[in-house]
Amino acid sequence: MNDALVPAGQDKPVTVKDFFRRIDVVERFAEILGQKNARPYIGSVLIAVASKPELQACSPESIYKSALRAASLELSCDESLHQAQLVPYRNKKNGQMEANMIPHYLGLVNLAQRTGKYRVINYGPIKAGQVVNVDTLSGLLVITGTPTDRNAPTIGYFAYFKMLNGFEKAEYMTVEEIHEHARKWAPSYNNEYGAWKDVKKLPAMEQKTVIRRLLKSADMSGTAGQKLASALDADNVIDGEEIDVSVDAPKEIKTSAHVLSNDLGFDTDNPDPVTNATWNMWVEIRDRAARVDVPCSDVSRGKTTDRDLQTYIKEMMPFVKDAEAQAQAGQQ
Repeated sequence: MNDALVPAGQDKPVTVKDFFRRIDVVERFAEILGQKNARPYIGSVLIAVASKPELQACSPESIYKSALRAASLELSCDESLHQAQLVPYRNKKNGQMEANMIPHYLGLVNLAQRTGKYRVINYGPIKAGQVVNVDTLSGLLVITGTPTDRNAPTIGYFAYFKMLNGFEKAEYMTVEEIHEHARKWAPSYNNEYGAWKDVKKLPAMEQKTVIRRLLKSADMSGTAGQKLASALDADNVIDGEEIDVSVDAPKEIKTSAHVLSNDLGFDTDNPDPVTNATWNMWVEIRDRAARVDVPCSDVSRGKTTDRDLQTYIKEMMPFVKDAEAQAQAGQQ
């Protein structure tokens, strides 16, 4: 263990960097991830914190608890991988900024895939010119027509899975239905600083709404299924009456990723830089995914870790192989 780590039980308030240097904190991550992976994971959490001034204003305890929950689900907090993210909120009860772990829809799909119970999990937008009908008997979707043009607007989203035992389930919601649902159930929907008002994040929020509805019918048995259930429940931990999105967080980053990483004993901005071998594997799987229309994250080599990228490659591989097999079968 690094001698630079400081013991727990300090009386004075600690910063995020000091909190994550505590022996008990590092050992807790080691219990979940193993000694080899604990420090790189903590480093990636600090990189995420360093990139958001709002997170640097959050209590260290809330960042720790949120990151620990993500680790227990084996989801990365590296936002470029779109598995989970640390989201800052202001707690109305105590007035403090706090972080919560919110899974990305790709993280939810990955957790379902890890159960090994699904033959196919598919999802995507429906464009103007396409028509979606629901088969009365099976409840499955029949999608006909073609988009009016390459820039056709999105009119809805679908999600579908087929299990190895043959059970199938599909969901479809129009954009209007999605937003009606969000206005009723999403605490931050009307907040101008929330994800629902962010043009870049809006498609992911809309798609996630449909995927969440679909996965409520998923098999939650077994350890992997319980992790999926926990991730689905993570979206519900924010009580709209008690916590609201912060609108007055700092606008400038106080501490750089370099400083935070060095304080943990790392000598570079990235505690676990991506190797050439891992990057080459990623380029190959990314290109294969593009050829069979499998969506994947836009990974930045300098902003992720080797461990996180290797994990993501392993999770993407089943999706790509399945799509390639379907494409090959369709050509025969």
